[in-house]
Amino acid sequence: MKNFATFLTTLCLTLWTHAAHSQACLPNGITFTTQGQIDSFPINYPGCTEIGGGVTICSDSVGPITDLHGLYGITLIGKSLILKHNDQLADLSGLSNLTTIGSLQIFDNQSLQNLDGLSNITSLGNLYLSDNPALTDLDALSKITFIPFSISLTHNASLLNLDGLSNVTAIGGSLYIVNNDALTDLSGLSELTSLGGDLIIEDNLLLNNLDALANLTSIGKSVWIHGNDALTNLDGLANLSSVKRSLYISGNDALMDLSGLSNISSVGGMLIIRFNHSLTNLDGLSNISSIGWELVIARNKALTNLNGLSNLSSVGSFLEIKNNDSLTNCCGIRHLLETPGAIGGYISIYDNPSECSNKDEILAADCMVAAHHPAPRLPISITPNPARDVIYLSAGHRPITRAWIYNSLGVMIRAQKGARVDIHDLPRGSYLIKVQAGEETGLAKLVKL
Repeated sequence: MKNFATFLTTLCLTLWTHAAHSQACLPNGITFTTQGQIDSFPINYPGCTEIGGGVTICSDSVGPITDLHGLYGITLIGKSLILKHNDQLADLSGLSNLTTIGSLQIFDNQSLQNLDGLSNITSLGNLYLSDNPALTDLDALSKITFIPFSISLTHNASLLNLDGLSNVTAIGGSLYIVNNDALTDLSGLSELTSLGGDLIIEDNLLLNNLDALANLTSIGKSVWIHGNDALTNLDGLANLSSVKRSLYISGNDALMDLSGLSNISSVGGMLIIRFNHSLTNLDGLSNISSIGWELVIARNKALTNLNGLSNLSSVGSFLEIKNNDSLTNCCGIRHLLETPGAIGGYISIYDNPSECSNKDEILAADCMVAAHHPAPRLPISITPNPARDVIYLSAGHRPITRAWIYNSLGVMIRAQKGARVDIHDLPRGSYLIKVQAGEETGLAKLVKL
């Protein structure tokens, strides 16, 4: 009889334990502020493996939290896992059974070098990592393929790479990469194809390229590239075809061209290009035909011309071109100034050099001879002129090696070798022909019938 009673007791305990393991617990979450609370968790909450609410781990002033092994049994956190202000927490190894987290927020943990204790996570809604000065990598997150909300990586001074995100193909919200001073590239993002929110890349001291974003084809909101002092190009954005909201390219001192934006055909909000001191031209914007709100080109010291805007047909609200110290050729926007309704609001053009200092100067400029062309030194003859089909170029007795044709906006539309030029497919109008013979060049005007 005693053995039977023992059997019943054992059976009841087994069934209770199984039920406890299969049910969620702590629907309102739990906060740990001391090491003792973490160590006693398995005793105080036996069988609690799936926490319905959130978990906050924040050391108080009495004693630091240094070890998370008391949480070893937890497999799921329904809401947020927040680790903050834990100056002596060096690793997260006690969380190695976690597979699902609603949101992961790790900030101001001075000794945390990696996320290795989270290597079994396969489902994560939101990722926020900020002010973790010793954090070097995100390798533990390599099983995650989709983030339904956002990723924010800010002020992690030692973060060397994003390789732990190498299997992420889509982010439902925004991607923020801000003030990570050791980050030189974005190589861990090479599988990312779509982004539902904003792309913000700002103040990353050593970041020199965006090449890892080459598979990114869709951005739901705005693109902000600001204050990345070593960034020389935007080639990683070459597969973007449109920006639904605004495009800001600002304060990137080493940025020399915008060729990585050459597939963008429209900007739904604002297009702002300012404080990029090495940028000489806007040629990478040549496929943009419409801007929904504002166009601002300001304080780009080396910018010489606006020819990259020659295909732009409309600006929804206002146009502002100001304080560009080297800008002497604004022919790229003259068609906008000449077309009624092309600019929906006011026009503000000032503090640029002569030929671009105000609207009237741009309208009066001779765009057939743009300021970036060298002064003609060769006497050039075009036969016949006007012409319909073929023209022949000559420069006295000197053989002509190359020829270029520019339209009325100063944009080059054709380049070829030799003195015979077929123009039958050109629209009627006036063109500028630039000719090279040996080391010298010359200019002449052509009228196409």
